[in-house]
Amino acid sequence: MVRVNPYNDKYINENTLIRTFQDVILEDLIWHEDLKDRKVEVLEVDKWFFQFDNQMPFELKVGDLIEIPKGIFHRVICSDGLLKLKISEE
Repeated sequence: MVRVNPYNDKYINENTLIRTFQDVILEDLIWHEDLKDRKVEVLEVDKWFFQFDNQMPFELKVGDLIEIPKGIFHRVICSDGLLKLKISEE
């Protein structure tokens, strides 16, 4: 079975994209690690949380900036609605 991403990406340039999560299936939001350092800015959010491995999740707010080092496990958790992120890779 081919797994479809629970988000849509729109690239601004080769290092920056807008990622939108909406109407997701909770089981599709998995723990993962990235291959590059990332800076994430929350552009729009209803009721979503972010969690680094071995840390408590925290609620996302518009304007939050999160730095995610490559190789560090993390996930987003959906409680309700839309999540739109600007993701920049180093």
